Amino acid sequence: MAEPVTSLDPNGKPDAKAAPELTWKTLTPAELAAALASHERFVKGIPGGRRALLAHHSFEGADFTGRNLTEIDLVGAKLAACQFRKVKMARANLFAADLRRASLDGADLTRSDLRGAAFRGASLNGAILRSEEHTSELQSPMYLVCRLLLEKK
Repeated sequence: MAEPVTSLDPNGKPDAKAAPELTWKTLTPAELAAALASHERFVKGIPGGRRALLAHHSFEGADFTGRNLTEIDLVGAKLAACQFRKVKMARANLFAADLRRASLDGADLTRSDLRGAAFRGASLNGAILRSEEHTSELQSPMYLVCRLLLEKK
């Protein structure tokens, strides 16, 4: 895991007052596969399963197609250009996630936290963006645009 980068003062020494810059964690493909397999066991209620807590990780370009990622934690994750086709992500936490250019075609994002997520250039054809209880959170202008684009097809 990378160490946080610190700012330097005018003398070239680490500036104790400056906050470290945000860095994203990475996993090897084997570590990611193990974490997702454990998460899918968690979702199914199988003993030994564990929720994937992948906040502030970078998975740019990864393929999650067909996975069951219900209730996964991807807060602030870098997910640009990832493949999420036909993924179950109900109640997922995607707060402030970077989903630019991601393919979410046919993904189920029911009751997921999408606040602050970046979707520029993302494909959401056939994606489910609804709340089971009510649709008030989908009435904000940002979500209304997504809903209108989905209904247009």
